[in-house]
Amino acid sequence: MGQYHLIQNILDIGKQDFCPQFETPNKNNYGARYLNADLSIWLSVDPMSDKYPHLTSYNYCANNPVMLIDPNGKEMWEPQITSGGKVSYVAEKGDNKETFQSQYGLNAKQTDGIFKGAGIDNRQIAQGTTISGDAVKNVTGSDILKLDTKSKQATPQRFVYQAMFGVLHNKLNHSNITDMSDYINLEGSTGANNNRVYNGIFKIPLPDGEKMYISHFNSSFSNDFSNIITEKYNFNYDGNRSRLFYTQYPAGKTGIYKLLISFPNIYADKFEKTYYKWNI
Repeated sequence: MGQYHLIQNILDIGKQDFCPQFETPNKNNYGARYLNADLSIWLSVDPMSDKYPHLTSYNYCANNPVMLIDPNGKEMWEPQITSGGKVSYVAEKGDNKETFQSQYGLNAKQTDGIFKGAGIDNRQIAQGTTISGDAVKNVTGSDILKLDTKSKQATPQRFVYQAMFGVLHNKLNHSNITDMSDYINLEGSTGANNNRVYNGIFKIPLPDGEKMYISHFNSSFSNDFSNIITEKYNFNYDGNRSRLFYTQYPAGKTGIYKLLISFPNIYADKFEKTYYKWNI
């Protein structure tokens, strides 16, 4: 379709390009893939399909376009942690300095300093490029970077992953209390901007670069109520899924559920060993 991409022949409609000289503009370019509008099908596979073998390679947004968005067909910088508690940030396909800076709300000077400390010079970053927590700490004073919820990079998947990374980081550092404000730039009071209910397929981190998937995420933490503690684990609660409640106990009040996640029972053993059985 490249031969038709003349300035006078292209209209920009949302995120797509199409050529008005065709009676049926049946090949719309959404950047990562072309869509056949006549048949409502993609003409190529999801560029990240190898990361999600449980989904059809022609899906969009894990077959949940009502709740999820996928602006460029790519993924995020992933915070990872080893079994020994060492933090790093790993680039996914298509990542670069700009996505790193935006995802974590950094300024250009901080980003340049982190990349220089990590020995990374190129603006285009190869998939799997790793920035150590030490490189981040040398610039920011901490090896933990907070997700900027106002960034265009702050998709539901990134929010879910960052929140569970926070829980995992504390577990591996021998604590079952997680202050979410250490991992996410939260807004002030509990309310609509902080209540997040996501249904779909979301990956969450396990130690040493491993992943598992959850099917439901419901949170309401904010700057005012950011500490959560593991409270109640229900294995096989409806025959197909397990779920875990994270609760907060404000002074003088009974417990308030601040986070609930659900996941297929096939992940129950892996989840218990990682997130629920505390080795303190």
